[in-house]
Amino acid sequence: MTEAENTCYLCGEKSLESLQDFSWLVKCRNCGFVYNPNLKLDPREVAHLFYDDANVEHRKKIQNVLLNIAHARWIWLNRWLTGYTGHLLEVGCGTGEFLIKAKLAGWEVDGLELSESFRIAAKNWYDLELRGDELSQAGFEENSFEIVALFHVFEHLLDPLAFLGQVSRVLKPGGWLFIIVPNISSWTDNLFGKSNPTLIKKDHYFHYTPCTLQNIITRSFFDVVEVITHEPSHHIWTSFSGFLALKIRASRNGEVLINQSHDASPTSKIKSNIPYWLGSLVSICLFPFRFWLEKVNKGHEVYLLCRRR
Repeated sequence: MTEAENTCYLCGEKSLESLQDFSWLVKCRNCGFVYNPNLKLDPREVAHLFYDDANVEHRKKIQNVLLNIAHARWIWLNRWLTGYTGHLLEVGCGTGEFLIKAKLAGWEVDGLELSESFRIAAKNWYDLELRGDELSQAGFEENSFEIVALFHVFEHLLDPLAFLGQVSRVLKPGGWLFIIVPNISSWTDNLFGKSNPTLIKKDHYFHYTPCTLQNIITRSFFDVVEVITHEPSHHIWTSFSGFLALKIRASRNGEVLINQSHDASPTSKIKSNIPYWLGSLVSICLFPFRFWLEKVNKGHEVYLLCRRR
């Protein structure tokens, strides 16, 4: 590793080491930041590889779940928005469920989504006109938005500090930035060891804890208002389902399995929803456990809300 390659993106210290069991990742011994220094995927290539028609078919099967998740996120954010509306931008907005919740609450909305398949689905399902631009190419005027939202997008960015500069340009002074990312210190994710469902994703450039996410935000143009972790009721079940699928693939010596998302039958839809139904059924029983995870910042997701200076 050269001197430049050994320099941490976040703190600038020359203190990187390979992450045990995940050789493509490095961790800074000084600040704890974890990332993949060699990942060079183009964002549009990522959209093409991971967010295609098969993914749209899966999202259609769990559409009610996606709408419920979007509703919960909007309720969390709306505590800070009582009494006014404005213009909201979601970057990487998927098939548009959060935008629909904001629109129903009286907000004007714009969405950027690189996946053409997702943009078509958003139009067909919700009559949303999404744009296929990156933020730097979208041509928004300065101070255009009161809110910018990114859900499970920030970890995909090659240069998050540069991106935060782009967000600050289009946000009005005092405007809100709402980010959700996977939590690398998630206790339930780390239960799976070498099959950690967050760390094995090769399209993630950066992996955040509540602390490192706050650190990178405060190095830009924003002041952190609130940061918490959240443990969705379905997370342990969806992770376990994915873990079993990986084991089945391994047991078949790498044989490519039929992608269940291509099966549009009622049985396939039921199978897709089972992990979410399990989460709902046992959510009351697991509430103390989930509450403890969130209290000690070990929930699966980091929610961060900040304001432009």
